[in-house]
Amino acid sequence: VVSRASGQDVVAIVTVNGVVAVHRDILAYHGVELHVANIGLVTPLHAAMMGMVAEQFSRDLASKTKRGQRGAASRGKVVNSTAYGYEKSDAAPSGRVIVPDEAATIVRIFEDFDLGLSPAVIADRLNQEGIPGPRGRFWRDDTIRGDAIRRSGILRCDLLNGELVYGRATYKKNPKTGKKRWTVSNEPLSVSSVPELRIVPPDLWERVQNRLTDIRKRFAGERPVGEVLNRHHRKAYLLSGLIKCGICGGTYSVVSRDHYGCNLRHAGGRSACNSSYLRVQIVEERVLSAVRRGLASQEVVDAFVEQARETFTAN
Repeated sequence: VVSRASGQDVVAIVTVNGVVAVHRDILAYHGVELHVANIGLVTPLHAAMMGMVAEQFSRDLASKTKRGQRGAASRGKVVNSTAYGYEKSDAAPSGRVIVPDEAATIVRIFEDFDLGLSPAVIADRLNQEGIPGPRGRFWRDDTIRGDAIRRSGILRCDLLNGELVYGRATYKKNPKTGKKRWTVSNEPLSVSSVPELRIVPPDLWERVQNRLTDIRKRFAGERPVGEVLNRHHRKAYLLSGLIKCGICGGTYSVVSRDHYGCNLRHAGGRSACNSSYLRVQIVEERVLSAVRRGLASQEVVDAFVEQARETFTAN
């Protein structure tokens, strides 16, 4: 509620949370007072103390939530997001049931990979046939391949083998950007058997995992951990991440030593995006030529001189 009192703006709130200190500083800068129902005017001391209390409450709540999830997972209850091949069901003890059509696609992916097809080829074929991927999106090679450490992706999802694993990953929030970053959890894993959720036959699962391990060892070489393609760090290219695909709106990046390509086209095949690859040298020469022509115009030079003059005068 915002009201006028003695010519002063006042913001009244019923309770407090972890952002009270931030809000109080912003409001104070604009000459607005912050009042809480059971405290009154929020002073800098109030804001600091309430911020610490709210932060501790948030940490305690997160700890209790994680403890509850770990207990539920140990009893065979799926507490993570719904994986491809399953749907939620309150009637099932695990909270999930198998989706037959998606399960058939999963088995096909495993069989194709076992026959020697790459995740990129498998994704392209699925897209050509119009089979929707997870969340209705196009299939991508990394959707199928996943990450070896995180055990993500279709080929590495332990639930497809009838094992429910909890506690492998933890997320840390960057206080500046608000983005969450994935890290390996230091806590022991919780592993439960859920045979009713098995989709992939045991022998097929074992063969696929062995092939994934062999591929990782072959490309990783002497490195015990790390991304396969990062053994030889690619240099930064001039236009990486700056080119947008005119067909799907995705981002172009370097997909080979000499070419830029749409990420969706590269990961999901031509059926996902029918864009073309661009030679790095040609694209960069054209862009640099246009930049040089633009910077060499008298209008740009005059505008730069005028702005520089104003800056020096102000300082």
